[in-house]
Amino acid sequence: MERDDDMAHVKASDFTQRYGSSSYNVRYNLVAAAQGQPQTHTVEATYNLLILQEAFRQDPSDWVAIKQRIERDAPDIEVRIANVRNRNPVTARWQVRRPSLVFSPLFLFGYVPRGGAVFSGHFLGKYEQLRRLSSIGIPMPQTEVLSSVSSFDPEVWGEYLIVKPNNSNRGEGVKLVRTIDVCARYNELTALSRDRFLVQPFIDHSEDGYPTEYRVLTLFGRALYCARNRWGNKRPPLAEIAANPLGVIASNSNQMGGHIRSICNDAEIISLGERAHEAFSECAVLGVDIIRESQSGRLLVLEVNPHGDVWHLSSPFAKTIDPQYARARYAQFNALDRAAELLIKTTRVAAR
Repeated sequence: MERDDDMAHVKASDFTQRYGSSSYNVRYNLVAAAQGQPQTHTVEATYNLLILQEAFRQDPSDWVAIKQRIERDAPDIEVRIANVRNRNPVTARWQVRRPSLVFSPLFLFGYVPRGGAVFSGHFLGKYEQLRRLSSIGIPMPQTEVLSSVSSFDPEVWGEYLIVKPNNSNRGEGVKLVRTIDVCARYNELTALSRDRFLVQPFIDHSEDGYPTEYRVLTLFGRALYCARNRWGNKRPPLAEIAANPLGVIASNSNQMGGHIRSICNDAEIISLGERAHEAFSECAVLGVDIIRESQSGRLLVLEVNPHGDVWHLSSPFAKTIDPQYARARYAQFNALDRAAELLIKTTRVAAR
């Protein structure tokens, strides 16, 4: 049978109606038809995924790479990337033309989607975080809200207490206080902030004398990396820290010789970080902070940083760490591949 070479001259506009609307498929199918080969058929997108990010908080190349992976593996999902602070009316209209999912690793900063399922950062105080964690059985330190009439028995709480603001970050305002001195120092401890303050027993989590904590970055309840962070200097005696109004006790403080950072592959720590996400279903990304009690070895979750500004794969903070270690964070669980897989799964299940 002779091939109809006139197919090589078919207009793209005519061919589009028969073989799909994407320019790639039009070009490919024109060539394939001219050569007598089978034509492909475009998979029509049935979901919209809007990724909201902010360039100075994460490297945009992360989201471009994730978008490309989704487009490769899930042609039923159309993906767009936008700025979380700038609501574009064209993008807003596009988003709701199909069942959609809006994803942001950050708080939305006033961006109000017109519809769809929304997963983003949320500002939740430490007390609310701990209440939620407790409700699903996640181990955490005993915690009470400090008041002017509070009383703490050293036999129950131990010799030292941690006092911290409910809404602080990066270890700001965290103090070590002798249990018997808390009531007398109430005005001093609460003077620098209008926030309410929480009280927890001091839990030694030093490893070989160095305070150590773990951070599990989770996306929809799956770990993207797990990091081990310890002080560069050994911890001074507790009495010395408690007696010094400027004494440093927060394990994430940079004032004690910086931090020694490494990848952690401890399955128990990773599992606990992933389980903690179950209590924050509205949050896309969490930075779960975990310690291991030195004496007992038990793991405790301190907080989960639900505001979402914890994408330390490519954040400004990530630019300051050793490049080889930064690459290891990406590589531990193939973070961008896993992120794409999770966004595909969640879009297909939750988009509305």
